[in-house]
Amino acid sequence: MTGHGAAVSARAAEGGVWLVRIAGEFDDGHTVEMADALQRGLHAAGRLTVVDASDVAFADSSVLDTLLRARAEYAAAGRELVIAGPSLAVRRLLDVTGTASAFVVADSLQAAMTY
Repeated sequence: MTGHGAAVSARAAEGGVWLVRIAGEFDDGHTVEMADALQRGLHAAGRLTVVDASDVAFADSSVLDTLLRARAEYAAAGRELVIAGPSLAVRRLLDVTGTASAFVVADSLQAAMTY
């Protein structure tokens, strides 16, 4: 977990899923731990990584940059990266920047876990 209201947790979950949960307010100073969790997922055994973004209250372009970089690395490795239940802040970030189509986005964590 990081300070200033941003939290990141990561763990192996059921079904060969690496689960990264991000919550709170994310800006440039809070994405290092998120990037680290995504990197660990890239190298973890399993079939996909799910980013639970349902509790993100604020996300700026540094979050988008972190997700785009991870998506490219996952694609190069033949791995799946799914964003689960993105909050309004994350949906807005993806929509305003026109990058929503660059990601697999599931409406809920449950849907993402069975992708």
